[in-house]
Amino acid sequence: MNLANQVTLARFGLSLVYFGVLAAVLGSDREPAVLLDTAFALFVIASGTDFLDGWLARRQGTVTSFGRVADPFVDKILVCGSMVFLAAARPTATILPAWMVVAVLVREFVVHEIRSRAEARGVAFGASAWGKIKMVFQCLAIGALLLVWGRWRGETWLEPLTRTLVWTQLTLTLVSGALYAWSARQALRADATAPPEAGPTGAPAIKE
Repeated sequence: MNLANQVTLARFGLSLVYFGVLAAVLGSDREPAVLLDTAFALFVIASGTDFLDGWLARRQGTVTSFGRVADPFVDKILVCGSMVFLAAARPTATILPAWMVVAVLVREFVVHEIRSRAEARGVAFGASAWGKIKMVFQCLAIGALLLVWGRWRGETWLEPLTRTLVWTQLTLTLVSGALYAWSARQALRADATAPPEAGPTGAPAIKE
């Protein structure tokens, strides 16, 4: 397994540790500040190193179908898992209602299913500007929500900023998902009419 894929798997493991810390906070009556600080730090590391595996794969020329699927899948696990926990926490539940989380979950897993099917047919794709911006705002919103849940709870400026980030990421998530579904439809239709011998190198690319 190449280094880029190892980084992806390490990020997945770090995400599981992060979820374990959030679960411990939810299970505690006092919501220990040290655990919330730890969760915030783990999220910053896991989300902040998102670019690293892709950069390594391109630099070393080791881009693989596994990496193209696993990297965004880990991103989705990190983002969607965070939102589930944040929607369940009392300090953040009013800012991130459950219906928003459901909308993000549906979008992310539908897109992942399309991506997996596309890869199985040899249709390659990469991250588009919309997808990258969406991910950035999702991480900013989650980071702000973690601060609302933690030490910065009660800061008058933080809650309106967090609400703005939450609504912005929701809009970008839905818009980028619609654009991706359309480009996937076009690319898969073109691939279906291509001669079988064209293979992955002749397949159109899809951008999320």
